[in-house]
Amino acid sequence: MVTPDLRSALQHFDLGEPLDPPVPVAEAWSNEVFRVITGRGDFAVKLFPPNLSPARRQVLITAIGFEQQALASGIGGPAPVLSHDGQILADLPVGSGVRTARCHSWVPGTPASQLVGSDGLAASAGRVLGRLHAKQVPGGDTSQLQGPDQDRWEHGVVASRAAGVPWADEMAAITPLVQRLADQLEVLRQQRRPMQVSHRDFDPKNGVVDHDGQLIITDWDYAGPVVAGVELVTAAASFVRTEGQLGEFAEAYRAAGGTADPADELALGIEVAELDWILRNVEAVVAHGLGPATDQYRTAAELITSFAGELDDLVSWSRRLGSFLDQLGRGAFRKP
Repeated sequence: MVTPDLRSALQHFDLGEPLDPPVPVAEAWSNEVFRVITGRGDFAVKLFPPNLSPARRQVLITAIGFEQQALASGIGGPAPVLSHDGQILADLPVGSGVRTARCHSWVPGTPASQLVGSDGLAASAGRVLGRLHAKQVPGGDTSQLQGPDQDRWEHGVVASRAAGVPWADEMAAITPLVQRLADQLEVLRQQRRPMQVSHRDFDPKNGVVDHDGQLIITDWDYAGPVVAGVELVTAAASFVRTEGQLGEFAEAYRAAGGTADPADELALGIEVAELDWILRNVEAVVAHGLGPATDQYRTAAELITSFAGELDDLVSWSRRLGSFLDQLGRGAFRKP
């Protein structure tokens, strides 16, 4: 079924009529994303929630700018499709105001999330990330970081208790850790460590392995300032499953021009303190009464259960990755 909002987007991007019913894309519930095949081709059409805030729109504009730079330098990614007036973003009038949409050519292949652990994927991820980091696009410094939204977290605890969901007590128990992360981020802000613009969600769920075996990174809409060493560690933790793959990832990263060293515990707290994804799932469950069979419920439960050990896990990844990079610096690995 083609909804009115999707039909409006198809018209704005001059895509024509769908040849088959549009297919919703999995893992995209915070935005509506559809695969649409028309006589013009195969496309991914994204509909953002109505009436984006000015702050969210500015993040999106920054992300689009970096995406264009990356594509122009030859880094693989879905090709943006322009609207009929030559714009990347289309603002669609809807009943509740304005809804922003964008469109890309569809990337055929296999979701990277289905291939984690397979031969070559870790090296391919290291190579792509190395090329992104080698661009060295300035992103300010850590003084601009926002700490965890403690009020929103507390509200999530209260709302979860009222809804009777089983993770309410667990959220309350880890609230002191949220405070500790807030304190750590305050120290990091004062240190003003340099940041650079990068993908900022470099993860298998945002990757496709094409028919040539190349990793194509998708969903650039969150691109923005990162501490490169943090993104390096989280990417390794996401794409690597064995020690051999970790070495391949490290070697490919350095060979592609990536110069970051794995982040220390203080900086890794940035990743753990990013509570938005946990809270979006919690809030969706509470607001809509979603049950255990839904992705949002399962995601909330998994993230809350793993939260207390996440920082220690990232520190372990950082040390292991650092060891490989040290060996590489001493010539222990052969450059590809």
